[in-house]
Amino acid sequence: MKQTKLVIALFLIMSVVLVGCGQKETTSTEKTSETATKTETKTEKKVDDAIDGKWEDNTYMNEYFDFKIELPNDWEKTSQENIKSDSDKDNLHWILKAKASNGNNLNIQVQNLKDYGAPAETIAKMTVDDFADLMIPQFESYGDGVFSNVKKGEQETIGKNSYGTITVDATFSGVNLKQKLYILKNGDYFVTMTFTAISSDDLATITKMLK
Repeated sequence: MKQTKLVIALFLIMSVVLVGCGQKETTSTEKTSETATKTETKTEKKVDDAIDGKWEDNTYMNEYFDFKIELPNDWEKTSQENIKSDSDKDNLHWILKAKASNGNNLNIQVQNLKDYGAPAETIAKMTVDDFADLMIPQFESYGDGVFSNVKKGEQETIGKNSYGTITVDATFSGVNLKQKLYILKNGDYFVTMTFTAISSDDLATITKMLK
C-alpha cells in the first residue's frame, strides 16, 4: 500500500508542477551491531549524496545513475536549495527541476523502494518495465481526461543505460501537453525523468537533452 500511495503522490505533485507552466544488521554482540550500523549509515549517506548529482554550468551530471542532462541556454533550472525545500515539502526526493519559457519542462525524482516496505527480493527482481507497469494504472486512475493514451514503450538505450519508457497525453487547465517518462534503476533506487512539452515536435527535441 505504501508503494502505491507513493506513486499516486508523485503524479499529484507532477500535476501541480505542470499546471504552473537504516536497516540494522543483526549481529551477535552490541559492539559489532553499533559498528555495523555506523558503517551502513556512512554508506547510505554516500549514496544519498551521489544520487543528487551536480551541475556544471548548464549540464547536470549524475555519476550514480551514469547519465547527464544538457540544458539549452534558454532553460531555467531550479536551485538545489529549492529542490531540497520542495523535496521536504512534498515528501519526495527531487533531484532536478528545469523549465523553458514556453512551458516545456523536465522533472526528475528518485525513489528508494526500501523506504516503502518493498521486500529486498522484490526490489532485486524488479525491472524498469515492472516499475512502468506499476505506474501506468496510477495515470489511468485520474479519470476526467487528465491523462490519456498512456502507453508503455520499448526500452531505449541512451549512452550506457537502458531506460523503461512511458508516453502520455495530458491536459491541464485546458492546455494539451505531451509527456515522456524515462525510468532507470540502480540498486534499490529507481529514477523517473518526466519530460513535458507543448507539442510532439518539442517533446522529440527536449528528450535529446538526456545523454
